[in-house]
Amino acid sequence: MSPEERMTLLHDLPPRLLFTLRRRIRRDIEGGRLETITFDVQRAWSTLACDPSCCPASYLFEVGSDEYVYVSSNLLEYPGDTYPRRRITLGYTPATRMLACCLVEGAPVKVEPVVLATRDRCLVPYRGWGDCHEYSMSEFPDELVRILSAA
Repeated sequence: MSPEERMTLLHDLPPRLLFTLRRRIRRDIEGGRLETITFDVQRAWSTLACDPSCCPASYLFEVGSDEYVYVSSNLLEYPGDTYPRRRITLGYTPATRMLACCLVEGAPVKVEPVVLATRDRCLVPYRGWGDCHEYSMSEFPDELVRILSAA
């Protein structure tokens, strides 16, 4: 990671993050420790059950026949229907799995009309702290598998 890229990422950290998290993310970025994942979105579902003004945008992306990526972050806030896009690259810190950057490319992807969460629960299993997690279909509860399998 170049010094210019580090400075850009450090400058663009979301202000809503807690101070201690910002410090851990900052330490990873300054040390050049940033992992990336790039994937092509086949289908997308929202997992945001409340008002977007209070919670970060969150999605479950189908990226392969049995592969999914769950992402929840303020970095996903895009105007109107410009997000998600066909190809997404996420840069995240390895220790916290907090997103530091997000690059979207390609045509917009229609978000499926079924929301995978209510105010009380999200159907995507909780994996601990972090903004992005990878899953296979076998890790999902039966209710979520039925929804995802419906074409």
